[in-house]
Amino acid sequence: MIKQYIFIILMLFSTTSCSAENDFDKLCGYFKELSASSDKASMNKAQKLKFINDRVLKELDDTSNAKQAWDVIVYAVPEERYEIFKSTTTEILGTDWSCKEMQELMPVTGE
Repeated sequence: MIKQYIFIILMLFSTTSCSAENDFDKLCGYFKELSASSDKASMNKAQKLKFINDRVLKELDDTSNAKQAWDVIVYAVPEERYEIFKSTTTEILGTDWSCKEMQELMPVTGE
C-alpha cells in the first residue's frame, strides 16, 4: 500500500518542479507549531488537520511538491502517513529527510 502512494506522488512530481525553498521543511514547521501549541491537547483529529491545512493552503503554492504530497497523504491510513511522506520526500530531495513532530502527530491528525 505504501508503494502505491509513493508511486502516485512521484507521478505528480514528474509534472512539477521543486521550489528553490524546501516546502517539505515548511510543512514540518507547521507540525512543529502544532506540537508547541497550548491548544494541542484539547484538539480532536479534525481540528489538528484544520490547523495544518490552513497553513498549507495559505503558505504553499498549488505547484509545491510538498503540498501535492500532503494532498495525497491525508487519504492514507493514518499510521502509514508519515512513512509515506518521509519516503517520498527523501526520494524527491535526494537526501534523507525526517520530521520528529510530523512523525508523532500525523497518525492523530485527520481521519
